[in-house]
Amino acid sequence: MVGIINFIALSFIKMIKDKMTYNDLKSYLEQHANNRTKFTSNEPIPIERKIITDKILLDSRFSIDYNNCEFLEEFTIATRGIGPSTSEKLSFKNCKFLKTVNFAKTTELAQIIFENCEFKEEIKLEKGTIHEIHIYSSIHIEKIIIGNVKAKRIEIIGDKTSTIKGLAIINSNSIDKARIEKFKIHKANFSRNLPQEIEIFNCSSNSIYFDSLRNNGVLKLVNCKALPLKGEVSHFGISNSNLGKAEFFQVDFSGFDEVNIIDSILFECLFINTTWSNNIKSFYSDQMDNYKKDRIFSKNSKVLKRIQLF
Repeated sequence: MVGIINFIALSFIKMIKDKMTYNDLKSYLEQHANNRTKFTSNEPIPIERKIITDKILLDSRFSIDYNNCEFLEEFTIATRGIGPSTSEKLSFKNCKFLKTVNFAKTTELAQIIFENCEFKEEIKLEKGTIHEIHIYSSIHIEKIIIGNVKAKRIEIIGDKTSTIKGLAIINSNSIDKARIEKFKIHKANFSRNLPQEIEIFNCSSNSIYFDSLRNNGVLKLVNCKALPLKGEVSHFGISNSNLGKAEFFQVDFSGFDEVNIIDSILFECLFINTTWSNNIKSFYSDQMDNYKKDRIFSKNSKVLKRIQLF
């Protein structure tokens, strides 16, 4: 009996997280860095079961492994002008971010990994140089913005329960390749320039919108479908865009309440095993305002599914 009690008490102690301020974190990293030898200089510094209580501007001179940590305030990753590095790596496993995660313009990392993490606010991949960015099996991402970050590869791969409430990929042609897979995405917006190669696999979304987009690379949507949300009209839209040689494989457009394609160029696109709506109508963009005014949806009857072509 005593052994069981001791085991439970020990397990409970292991679950307790220690609080740490930004200054505590800096001191901890400096201390571990000073204790290194030439044989251990490349090993990541471990940080486990910590609650970081205030804002962080992380000087990423060290490779760091965060495990089971919580970040209560904004987290900005930056090198702060100490010079470029191609060997530094950051990893976050089973971590929770309550505020925005930023990357500063000066950031240069070889790799960053988020595994099984939760993001209560935004994660912004808009600045810096990060060779590889991996986000695996995240429980929930409130919003992710992918912009003018320089990267060779970005992978955002979830599972059946992973959700992204807002996804925005804007003017991101400095990225060589991006892949998004197995996520429920409430709203996805693609604007201006895309990564040189972007693939979206096995995702469902309530709203997908391509706006003022010029696709000069590889754009693939594979096995994607509508995500029904209570009280929301599902929508697939393309406006003022040239999708180039985009490829759509097994995309079920019929599941969206609306599919609007306006003033856009699609004649080079490839559609394979796609399912379309039964009702197809065409109109010009200046008719869109009147269409929106006349549109009425009833919750008690079937919503009219339609494709509007330019």
